[in-house]
Amino acid sequence: YVVINEVEENDRRKLFHGRTENLLAFPVLDNHGTSIGMLAVVAQRERHTFSNGDRNLLEVMAKKASRIIHTHHDSLTGLVNRSGFEAALVSVLSAAKNKAMQHCLMHVDIDQLHVINDLMGYQEGDALIKRVAKTLQMTLRESDLLARLGGDEFGVLLMNCSVARGHTIAEKIRDSIRALSVVAANKQLNVSASVGIASLSRETESIANVMASTEIACKSAKDNGRDRIEVFEEDNTTLIRRSEEMEWIGKIQEGLREDRFALYCQPIVPVRNESPPHFEILVRLRDDNDEILAPGVFLPAAERYQLMPLIDRWVIRNTLKVLKENWDSVCQSGAVFSMNLSGQSLTNVGFLAFVADAIADSTVPPENLCFEITETAAISNIDEAIDLMRSLQSRGCQFALDDFGAGLSSFGYLKMLPVNSLKIDGSFIRGIRTDEVSKSMVEAICQIGKTMQLTMVAEFVDSQETIALLKSAGVEYMQGHFVGKPEPIAHTLRDLASECDAALA
Repeated sequence: YVVINEVEENDRRKLFHGRTENLLAFPVLDNHGTSIGMLAVVAQRERHTFSNGDRNLLEVMAKKASRIIHTHHDSLTGLVNRSGFEAALVSVLSAAKNKAMQHCLMHVDIDQLHVINDLMGYQEGDALIKRVAKTLQMTLRESDLLARLGGDEFGVLLMNCSVARGHTIAEKIRDSIRALSVVAANKQLNVSASVGIASLSRETESIANVMASTEIACKSAKDNGRDRIEVFEEDNTTLIRRSEEMEWIGKIQEGLREDRFALYCQPIVPVRNESPPHFEILVRLRDDNDEILAPGVFLPAAERYQLMPLIDRWVIRNTLKVLKENWDSVCQSGAVFSMNLSGQSLTNVGFLAFVADAIADSTVPPENLCFEITETAAISNIDEAIDLMRSLQSRGCQFALDDFGAGLSSFGYLKMLPVNSLKIDGSFIRGIRTDEVSKSMVEAICQIGKTMQLTMVAEFVDSQETIALLKSAGVEYMQGHFVGKPEPIAHTLRDLASECDAALA
């Protein structure tokens, strides 16, 4: 802070250039302690001399100003954040309804920012976000509103602008971002962005509605090849489908709040009877009529809209709870229970700590717990996957690599990933009876697995003939409706308890 009361102070000459006023100033700090502004009070010398009380009061005011700025502004770019953007849109929508005005709303998403973060580091990624923010500011008018919504996403409100005019501006934005590039460590990556556009007018139902429309359009642009512009139109069948997916967000969140999810188990049957049984934990959702919905109905929407970490946490928490309640009656079976982890959970802040705490609070031995990660998710988040695997393995848990063989570099990455078992991709298992290439791939994967002392699991087993071929190849566990269908976890635990009682009798 700065206090200037005396005439002869050096700071007076530097700041006031001969003026005689007194000054009290205090910095406004961001979350990292960096000064982002200054709050100052100036008084005529003969009228007021600043005291410690004045200094304390201004310090309080500066901290309040800092909190206000943090609430509505993004610390990285200095732009309005999602909260501030939504607050502004509420006022704009109200005016639009009263005056029949039309505005254009955009959702701008930097394409594949995660690639830059992975290859060049998060510092380069953050630097690109700031460059894109400046590029957008230079492209837009002073009357327009620009916000960083989070991560690689920006929101743009074009005031008094039609969708057609907005599309032209979006083209300029796309061209400006495409002109950027990232160069670091002798690598150069091109930059592009996808843009979703929607109209904001008196017909707009709500801010949430129009923002969802721009996000749906932007995601459609990404799915169609990135570096594109998509306008939300009510009769576009692709966007209608996405809009229907958006409805699942509320249903999924309601299911989590009201505990409507249900746990099922599918057996992973050992080829040799002396091996302990394994089970994969599967998740289902009960609808309003208490009907069970298959995961293919709601998981695609959960994955698209980043809800998988919440579902993964629900599954882990409730699986460990029900196992804890029944462990004394099934522990003699030596059964191992596998829970799936999504790629989103691998990068979810605090997820590893959550899993570790949940295991520690449970009486289930970690040796009887396994976590499954798809090969694609593990490779896409390889550093996080390795850290998670090693941390939970150090506690005694097992790891399985699901859908193995689906990627082009499966064997190369396998050396890096500390897994205990491989679940061979179902496309090879389905074709093993009729396709020599599939059969050879299964045999090759089993040979590699044997060399690395990994347990081999085959999914989608559909016939006795397939079982015979898998046994010959060296598969140790099998899974599929032919060998065991999913059932509620309560039924599985009941049957296991009966088998344990029979073995002890």
